[in-house]
Amino acid sequence: MNAPDRDVTRCESTSQAALRLLPAALLAALAGCTDAPRTGRAPADTAFSVGVIDASAAAGGVGAPQASGAVKLKFTGGTPSATTVVARRLASPGAIAVDGDAADWAGIPASVIPLQSPGTRVGLAPEDWYCLYRSRYNLLVDPYTGAPACPTQCDPAAKPADQATASAGCTLPVPAYGQGEGVTWVSQVSVRAAYDDERIYFLLQWADATPDRERRPWSYDPAGAAAWTADRAVEEDRAYLSFDVARSFPVHDTLGCAAACHLNGPVGAPPPGTAPGSLPPAYLAQFTMHTGADSERVDSWTWRAASTDPYGLADDQFWSSQRISGDCDAPATCWTDCLLSPPGPACNGAPGWSWNLASGLPAWLAAGASGDGDPDLSPSYLYLAGQGLPGWDPTFEALAMLSAPTTTPAAAATLPGIVRQAPSAHRDDVRAAGAWKDGAWTVELSRALETRVPDPADSTRTVADPTDAQFPLQ
Repeated sequence: MNAPDRDVTRCESTSQAALRLLPAALLAALAGCTDAPRTGRAPADTAFSVGVIDASAAAGGVGAPQASGAVKLKFTGGTPSATTVVARRLASPGAIAVDGDAADWAGIPASVIPLQSPGTRVGLAPEDWYCLYRSRYNLLVDPYTGAPACPTQCDPAAKPADQATASAGCTLPVPAYGQGEGVTWVSQVSVRAAYDDERIYFLLQWADATPDRERRPWSYDPAGAAAWTADRAVEEDRAYLSFDVARSFPVHDTLGCAAACHLNGPVGAPPPGTAPGSLPPAYLAQFTMHTGADSERVDSWTWRAASTDPYGLADDQFWSSQRISGDCDAPATCWTDCLLSPPGPACNGAPGWSWNLASGLPAWLAAGASGDGDPDLSPSYLYLAGQGLPGWDPTFEALAMLSAPTTTPAAAATLPGIVRQAPSAHRDDVRAAGAWKDGAWTVELSRALETRVPDPADSTRTVADPTDAQFPLQ
């Protein structure tokens, strides 16, 4: 405990009866020490994990991120290293603007954190990685064709040795195991952290030759067999942070996010065509981040260059023993996404983005002032609620069905591959902004030190959000 805290503790331990007996001048002095804000207070040291996906390197089959092990997050001093990030207290609240510009981080130390390829991180040999994903993709339905994303499962007696073999005949490439095979993964990320009286901040920077800010965009070719085609190999760059919640999943503080990957397990794939609701729980558990028990939680922040960055947010989620879920007002029952715009329904709402797709063709484009859409003028982002970002052309405030346009698209016209929808309360807790410049991403993330949700036992009160890591000043 530092000196200011000792003084405050002494002041606060003085009984009210004793205070009434003190002279007025001394009472005034003591009132100053009890009422003034504490200085030098900091959150308790903790740990986190960080991950990055370079979508260009992953060639569409993005899979799991390049990830770190557990990284110490120290608020009470220390030396930055490959396994330790030292957070600095800011001189004043708001000293860092979450805008994708690192200029206001001057003087805050950086730690260069090494990242491992997904297959290496979860402990799978390359041939096992490819065999598992090949069988998984055999169960996934390609939304554009309605057919399995891979035509056949992996033959355990002839496991594929590389990504090209594993992806043969698939509409989407199987995720690459790691470095090599023409893939250049992100091998490290620079991380800085800071905090003030209200918020915690992170700065992530990593090398990336190209910014990937689209998800499967449509392009128009009037001479093609199908005039509109979607590039299904185009995906978005992403960054991840994860934190153990209330020391409930301590293995995360040892292994990092790999503690919840659960890919390395002998789970047989169900027959092709098995309905999603009928998939065996053990199989689902193998292919989603989850903890090991109902009492365990991990707080997960995901920044996506196409899906969340246009909103200035990262996706605030949590990992339970069942699956990844979106934060919401009712964490105890929130096992699915809760992302409809306010007032929004309960936890069973639609996700924050949907494929811009209907019967194998794009379904939506921005409507013009007349209500008719012009594909040649369609912006890069579409929003389900008709809400644009500041600076948008006001004629693009609504969506129109693709069948509505009166203008024939020009050659090489494009449409977004996804339609976005603003998240509901609590899933929007993490502010974020990303900027790409000179072959590198700069991504800033920030959240309140403490988050609260309605008390399920008393709607007039709030309690600490049990799906979020909390960083109270000590």
